[in-house]
Amino acid sequence: MSKNSWKRNTFRNMTELQDLIMDLPNHVEKGVTVEGNDKPENGYKAIVNPRTGNTSQIVTDSYARVPNTDFFSYWAQGIEEIGVTNIAGYALIKDEGDVVKIRSTFPDYSIPDIQINNERRFLPPGHGHEVGDIIYMGAEIVNSSNRNNTASASANFYRLVCRNGMICAEVIPGCELARNHNAVSSEVLMSDIYPRMDKYNKGILDSGVKFEKIMYDAANSEVIFDNQIQLYSSMQEIFKTAKHAEAIGDIAKNYARHVSGDPRLYLNKWDLYNAATFHTSHNEITPDVASQILVKAETKILSPKAEIPLPVPIQTRVIG
Repeated sequence: MSKNSWKRNTFRNMTELQDLIMDLPNHVEKGVTVEGNDKPENGYKAIVNPRTGNTSQIVTDSYARVPNTDFFSYWAQGIEEIGVTNIAGYALIKDEGDVVKIRSTFPDYSIPDIQINNERRFLPPGHGHEVGDIIYMGAEIVNSSNRNNTASASANFYRLVCRNGMICAEVIPGCELARNHNAVSSEVLMSDIYPRMDKYNKGILDSGVKFEKIMYDAANSEVIFDNQIQLYSSMQEIFKTAKHAEAIGDIAKNYARHVSGDPRLYLNKWDLYNAATFHTSHNEITPDVASQILVKAETKILSPKAEIPLPVPIQTRVIG
């Protein structure tokens, strides 16, 4: 398997999730030597993948490992203890375990996707729910042994109607975990992570109510584009790359409402956010790039504080 390669393993229940976790490699530490010299290089060590024998990274002694099986098992045990027994999802595994991202949904826990009336205005949370048009709640848990990621946990949502995956690491207070790998030992590091994970697990089932409010506010924040060029320019400002900006713009324009005799495109922040999540969920994009797009979509579109940046002004207003 080539470097920077990903594979995807799915699970359909808690037993399969636990089996997947126990099959993950736990990296080990080894001493390193100065190039061309057999003497140990003091203050440095190698983090080695036992499955491949490859060195994942060279680090200083201040770096501590987060063992995959300990980290993910503690999370799985925690959500089971709070009542989540019905679970499904997949693990994205990079370079035989150097990076692991587990994305899960809890089919017994969901919120209604917002519905619209004939005037294309979004109804308040709790109204207009139709069978099958729901958003599953869930979790994304990430660990790495190559410094690509911190040990982290975020809220994960899965929009059933369009099969979009949505990762929220910042807009939902109290439902996130992020810990770098600096500590005197793995034992000390894990003793700090465990209580943070407990707090995260206790908050994850409350994330749906918070997300529903954010979704409703975004859906009622209308953005009016003069034309498609302005829409593409907006996406370019947000996502920075022409390739992904154009793809997201192409999706978003299909969501636009039109008024007879008015050439403008009427969208809202929820439309734009879903265009980005649809792009990452349905097009062939590496997990690393998809994560970058989702972070920008969350912070620069979905966040209540976000303002859609454009090189030229556009009208924005909140629907009454």
